[in-house]
Amino acid sequence: MDQTTAKEIIKDTDYLENRILVMEDSKKKIKYCKIIWKGFSATQKDENNEEGAARVRVKDLMSGKEFTDNLTKVARQFPEDFISTKESAKAEIFSLLQENKSETKTLDWIEGSVTFNKEGVNVERLLTELWLESKVTKARFKSDDLVVYNSRK
Repeated sequence: MDQTTAKEIIKDTDYLENRILVMEDSKKKIKYCKIIWKGFSATQKDENNEEGAARVRVKDLMSGKEFTDNLTKVARQFPEDFISTKESAKAEIFSLLQENKSETKTLDWIEGSVTFNKEGVNVERLLTELWLESKVTKARFKSDDLVVYNSRK
C-alpha cells in the first residue's frame, strides 16, 4: 500500500473519530476503545502482505492501555452504517432516560421500552458507552441485585 492510498483510507474512516468501539481481544474479553491516532506506516505490512499500511492507535478506555491495529481491518469491523445505527440507538436510550423521571430504569425496563430493532444489539454495552461518555449514571444496589441507570443532570 502506498501513502496516497493510506491517506484515502484515513479520510474515508473519519466517521470513526470520537466514537467508542467495542472490540473483543484474542481472549474474548470486551474492550471499550477510542481511536487516538490514524496514520501511515511504511515499515508495516498491510493485509495483502505488501509494504506500507494504514495503521490505527487505539486506547482501551477501561484499562488505559493502548495498542495498534490495521485501519482497514478496524473499518471493516465497524462500517459506517453500523456506527450510524448504534449512535441512533444510543440517542434513543438517552432520550428515554431523560424523559422518564419516575421509573426505576433497570436494564430490563430499558430493553422493554426502546423501539429500535434489538436484533444483534447489546443494550447493556450501549449503556456502558453512554456511561463512558458521561451521559448516564449507573447505580448498583447489591442488596436487591439491581443496576439502575439515569441520565446525568
